[in-house]
Amino acid sequence: MTAATICEGGITAAICYFVAKNPSQGRDVVKTGALILFVSGLAVGVAGILAAPWITTEAVDAFRMAFIAQPLIFAGACWVFALQATSISAWNLVRVMQPAAYCILIFLVVLGTTLTVTWAVWCLTASIALQALLAAILGGRTLPGRGRVRRDVGVELARYGSATTLSSIPLALASRLDVLLLAVLVEPAQLGRYTVANSIIIVGIPLCSAFGLVAMPRLAAYRSSEATEVSRRSSILRITFAAVSASLLSGTLIVIAVSAAAPFFLVALLGEQFRGGVDLLWIMAGGVALIGCNRTMHEILRGLGENIAVARCELIDLVAKFALVVALTPTMGIYGAAIASSVASGITFILLLRSVLGVLDIPLNTVLMRSRQLISMRRGPFMRKAATSTGRGSAV
Repeated sequence: MTAATICEGGITAAICYFVAKNPSQGRDVVKTGALILFVSGLAVGVAGILAAPWITTEAVDAFRMAFIAQPLIFAGACWVFALQATSISAWNLVRVMQPAAYCILIFLVVLGTTLTVTWAVWCLTASIALQALLAAILGGRTLPGRGRVRRDVGVELARYGSATTLSSIPLALASRLDVLLLAVLVEPAQLGRYTVANSIIIVGIPLCSAFGLVAMPRLAAYRSSEATEVSRRSSILRITFAAVSASLLSGTLIVIAVSAAAPFFLVALLGEQFRGGVDLLWIMAGGVALIGCNRTMHEILRGLGENIAVARCELIDLVAKFALVVALTPTMGIYGAAIASSVASGITFILLLRSVLGVLDIPLNTVLMRSRQLISMRRGPFMRKAATSTGRGSAV
């Protein structure tokens, strides 16, 4: 799965973008994308099979089996991401179906025999095949026709996909960079405390970032709609504001809830020795509240065709996190790494927000002024009520 994520070259995101942008050519996009993904999966599969003896010596057969399935994993994703652009409800069903099928198959294997790595790989491959089949059936209803492989479509997919990959690689590295550096800089026990705290506080990120996954194809569709410029701009602004606001609000609420409950369930579940992880969790909370919103803004910029802006912001995030972790950890230990992670998330949030506002041609000062006006409007009735109740607003 990691090989598929890195080596698919952003083609899956490109399929979603172009199907949403031009549904009339959706079948051509899916068919062309499927061919590109199949060839990429075949290359990854062959390379993995040949490299298996040098990578592992204990589970060579299971490793090779996983890479034999790469063409299926790659090509099967084309309809999954096409559904993201055409039917969110069907897309959600398909996304839930794969892990559910995997759990059921694992359970059946455990009932009948001993679970091994080979059996686990077989179950994973079967669940992905079922997901691809269901996605193709549902996708065929939303995008009728047969479609054909087109060179011009392939060029567009490759161009958009390569820009997406430029942003995906720094994001993938930055998401685990602090843990990788701490593995070298601190003792294993300290690393364990940090990892536990980090795993708990990030539990709500998938929910917060989901708003961006919904917004991305809609923004792509509105960009190419035949509506008037005023109507199109209004729709794009509305979707962007709703996605960013909902993501930021939900992320903040989830982090507050997890932080409040952490002193109780962390010790109850893992023991008294992990009480020190509560402080770490609280330090991380500020940055984690922004991570889901950052990923939402990733998808917004991708829906607006601004993948390079995402890549630029994520590269700065990677460099900033590396520099801060290396600078703070020797003197502050894992607490320094937690501070570094939060500060880097804040920097990325500001950069992404500026990029979104720049693409939409909205000055940051305008947003701040409107926010102050909104706060003043909400405070006005309360202040008048308070003044009346204390008698300070009455004329003598």
